Amino acid sequence: MNYTSEIQREEDGEYEETSNVGIYPNAIATEIWPYMIYSIGLREFRKPTYALNSTNRRTVKLDNVTIEADDVFTNRMNLILSDLGKLRLNDMRLKEEEWEAIDNTPDHKLGIAESYYPNSNKYKIDTARVYLYETSLIENSITYYATKESGLIRVIFFEWEEPFVINQNLQKKANETFKNKLKFLEESIVQKGGEPIEYKEENNYTNKVWKISNGFTISLENMKNFNHIRMVIFRD
Repeated sequence: MNYTSEIQREEDGEYEETSNVGIYPNAIATEIWPYMIYSIGLREFRKPTYALNSTNRRTVKLDNVTIEADDVFTNRMNLILSDLGKLRLNDMRLKEEEWEAIDNTPDHKLGIAESYYPNSNKYKIDTARVYLYETSLIENSITYYATKESGLIRVIFFEWEEPFVINQNLQKKANETFKNKLKFLEESIVQKGGEPIEYKEENNYTNKVWKISNGFTISLENMKNFNHIRMVIFRD
């Protein structure tokens, strides 16, 4: 089953969608936020849009996971930073299909919290596509938020997390994979935009923000107490 979670930071504040979560029967699910909240909402309980079985899981040899995923990330990053503002959903649909992603776009409407994307230009964000890459160690999802009428992409949201069920024999390998992934992402961003202009660190959380000269903002968030990385790219 999947469900959507949302939070309210203040009593009179608006609800912000935080995640679309998958759970198994009789399993305990936990979500952690690195800030104070007033209330939590859960809605849209539904069956997954894809079956969790071997017929549609992307199988990749473990030795090739990092190399293949990093190559795709670099190609995607170069495309986004060279053309965001002109990129359309259909452009990235074709590229994600070329890179063998799973189209994991849900039936319901997706939104993005203002804390991730302030949307200073007040663009209408009324459509999105979600693409998923899976291995036994790491799941990477990419969500493209866009304006439906023009198809123009406004912001891209990345997540890397452990599969819901992971072989305990692979946990050490998974921890190492996420450590290397975070290092790779930081080095890739520094190569494009230099050192971050903002850096926040708490006990189990770090967040770094880069401003690139051509108007791009990139934020990289790491939950240190479990394997979960988020990255957001948009252009002012």
